[in-house]
Amino acid sequence: MNRKDRRRQKAATQARGSGAGPPAPTFGADDALAMLTGRVARPAPGEPEQPMAKGFVFSMALAEAVIALDGRRDLAVALKAVAAVYAFAEGLWTSAKARIAGKKIACAKGCSWCCHQQVSLISYEAVAIVEHIRKTWSDERRSALIRRLGERVAAGSGLEADQIRMRRLRCPFLEDGACSIYAVRPFRCRGYNSIDEDVCRWIYEQAEEAVDKRKANALPLVFDGEAPRIFDDAQHALATALSRGGFLFDHLELTRSVLMGLEDEALLARWLAGEDVFAPARIGDKPETK
Repeated sequence: MNRKDRRRQKAATQARGSGAGPPAPTFGADDALAMLTGRVARPAPGEPEQPMAKGFVFSMALAEAVIALDGRRDLAVALKAVAAVYAFAEGLWTSAKARIAGKKIACAKGCSWCCHQQVSLISYEAVAIVEHIRKTWSDERRSALIRRLGERVAAGSGLEADQIRMRRLRCPFLEDGACSIYAVRPFRCRGYNSIDEDVCRWIYEQAEEAVDKRKANALPLVFDGEAPRIFDDAQHALATALSRGGFLFDHLELTRSVLMGLEDEALLARWLAGEDVFAPARIGDKPETK
């Protein structure tokens, strides 16, 4: 076991001892991925013959975040933790895709049928997107985005998620049909992986019928279930690590939260100081954290 692996194991053990989540397993990534893709995992030495992958993604993603934070509390380490968990989850999903027999993910650059709906994210993801745009985009491109974000927020104001889908409100981060924040896109976007583009097109073009079918649990099953499982657990682990590290946690709507961060240069500093700056972008009641 190398030094990095020992640090991961120590972080996962500490998280387990604090009650932060499921126990960290002692089996390897190959075993976990086999379970995630519906195959039977090999039990760890000395363990009973039973599924062992439950909790693996959470525990390992939590360890990645804890290592990145290193007991500090500033914007740089928060962004480092977000990047570390994104990378971990993406790596796990890349490996899982290769093991899913008989399925081919249809999503590709330029395919944006699903990019016309409400997207939720946690506050740390919104902060990462704002910082990415501030540091890497030109003033002109950023100004154009702020205009699109404002238009999208105004168009969706007061609407429920299904109403936004039925009105086909376009994601303001789309540029030439591609995601302009792909490197820092939210966990929810990462978890959308369709195996049938034609069905996605139909859901977009016949949005009202699609909403009715979804409510009746009659939509075709075209979204692979492994990706949401991986990215949801990873998001939960990131929220757990950062919240326990003293960072303010919340569930937010993507466009409004990023618009707020781009329009107010002091907003991230106020967020870091513990001020509830993202309240107008909150989805649902303010969550309780432990």
